[in-house]
Amino acid sequence: MKVAGLNIEDSYIKAAILNKRFGAIQWLRTEEIKLGDEKTKVLKEALFRWKNETGIEGIVVGLDSKNFSHTSVKLPLKTREDISRALPFEMEKHLPLSPDEYLHDFFTVETTNTGTKNLVLSIKKEKLQWITECVKDAGLKLLGVRCSGIEALNEFLLSEKAQNVIFLYPRQHAYCIFGLKDSVLSYFRVLCDVDEVLIEIERISETYNGGIYAEGIKNRTLAEKLNAKSLSYSMPNLIALSIFRKRPIDLNFIPEEFVAPKIDYYPYAIVTMSILSILIFFSTSIFSYYKDYAALKKVDARINEIKTTAHELVETKKELEAIEEKRKFLLEFQSKRNININVLRQLSLILPEEAWLTSFSADEKGKVEIVGFADRAANIIEPLEKSPLFKNVEFSSPVTVKDGMERFSLKMEVER
Repeated sequence: MKVAGLNIEDSYIKAAILNKRFGAIQWLRTEEIKLGDEKTKVLKEALFRWKNETGIEGIVVGLDSKNFSHTSVKLPLKTREDISRALPFEMEKHLPLSPDEYLHDFFTVETTNTGTKNLVLSIKKEKLQWITECVKDAGLKLLGVRCSGIEALNEFLLSEKAQNVIFLYPRQHAYCIFGLKDSVLSYFRVLCDVDEVLIEIERISETYNGGIYAEGIKNRTLAEKLNAKSLSYSMPNLIALSIFRKRPIDLNFIPEEFVAPKIDYYPYAIVTMSILSILIFFSTSIFSYYKDYAALKKVDARINEIKTTAHELVETKKELEAIEEKRKFLLEFQSKRNININVLRQLSLILPEEAWLTSFSADEKGKVEIVGFADRAANIIEPLEKSPLFKNVEFSSPVTVKDGMERFSLKMEVER
């Protein structure tokens, strides 16, 4: 799969194009483009050019941290699904506009007995409109939208084994300060002024006393006063790789129209299992029927053989009586086997099309119980009562509703 990673900062796009095939990464191209005033036109032309020249199928976009707002939110919830559902309501307290106008993602910083502490990043949907427009027009897939500061932190966590440290990601107009305790993110702040950055780092340095790491500090004053260990990352490369590897902090702000719909395979599995169960039931009954039929044929053949070859009348009579008893037993056994088949055949003919069974049982006395689902359980009773095969039709348990269908449980007797 060929992918372009785009790191968009200010008026520039830095791009890295790679091809992943059979697990191996091949870097195809790196490029830097100036956006200027007509950024939509420039990006669209670049995407068409890359698509034609390299055959890219999708892009991953990295945006500067200044485009994101961040909030620390405590919730009495622990699972990611529960937090995701509660987040839009909780963010109403922290955002100036309606949460519907933002894309959110979060990272659980701390889990306690009472709930979780979560770092929530939000970006206005309108900031991505020009990007999504270009991607759609180029006929490409938008595979992800990342925060470049978080991706730099991910690379630091993957490559450095440092505990209780400060990691600084400086850009032209903003500085991301991360505090890591035991290699876990516990502090995050974005500042714009160099003096504010120095004051804040000095304030938290006692808590995070394992040293300071920074990715490419360009401000000389900041570099001299911090005495930080310098790191160097290729942000476009990191962004392009982000969809192929697992990262410690996996945040993605992809718009809903580019999210592939999740397929719920559970109903399909239930239907398949039900069909297989019915097929196994019928095949077992049919196999037993033909097995009994073959045994009955052998008994009849034996009776004819004895009648034609017997020399002693008494012995012949005794053998005939014994064989007749066995034949009677097999006939009765066969007739009992046929009850299930006849009942199922009749049910398949008279039950409404929208009704389906999950359970069926019939005993030797002709008592039948069925359990299933229908749009209206009341519509099941009438056709059963009119059938000449059944009598004493009644509900064996109250009707319940599940997923818009009524669950019924009926018992009846077979007319002999």
